[in-house]
Amino acid sequence: MALDLLKMRYFAKIAELGSFTRASRELGVAQPALSLHMRGLEEQLGVQLLNRTPRGVTATEAGQTLLSHARAILRALDQAEAATKEQAKYPTGDVSLGILSSICPTLAIPVIEECSQRFPTLDGQ
Repeated sequence: MALDLLKMRYFAKIAELGSFTRASRELGVAQPALSLHMRGLEEQLGVQLLNRTPRGVTATEAGQTLLSHARAILRALDQAEAATKEQAKYPTGDVSLGILSSICPTLAIPVIEECSQRFPTLDGQ
């Protein structure tokens, strides 16, 4: 079974904050649910990821390894999301505009200027 991104996000937040309680508040998830997710993740991987103490939690050696990878994966996902949204907001590529010669002087320049302002990453022909 593949690792669950939600569990990885939860694990990373718990490990970074050192507390199920603080992670619960920040994530908006009930603390017992976080505990269940972490137990499930530890069972899935067959290793203990967190040392639980009365003062909070710390990542085990295996937990540190997973945390390092989880951070990289989550950062890459955030970057992919941002790049996708940016590309949709500012499309790139070539654009060809066909206008009848009789209306070209009146219409072409304002249309080209508007397109250039709204979509600066497009190449016009």
